[in-house]
Amino acid sequence: MSRGFGTESGSLLIQQGFGHPSTAHPSLCTINHVVEYFVNGAVPKNGTHCTPEPGFIYPTNSTQSKRSVLSKRDKELLEVMEDMSRMSRRTLGV
Repeated sequence: MSRGFGTESGSLLIQQGFGHPSTAHPSLCTINHVVEYFVNGAVPKNGTHCTPEPGFIYPTNSTQSKRSVLSKRDKELLEVMEDMSRMSRRTLGV
């Protein structure tokens, strides 16, 4: 599908994780590419792979310590993604 849009305006970004939308299993890699696209018009390289943040679906004691080393911007982005996930689940009645 991305080829139909041309190499300058479309590409395929693959997020490994659970659920269909990227809000189901947040990834800083994915959201940073989305922000770069909307703010700077930067299209990620076709076939870019992103992984979700650890501990979102199955939190562990180390989840908070891993988050403590994130930049302020990344913490804020992750909080927004988590809020979006909660809103999606509430809307779907999950």
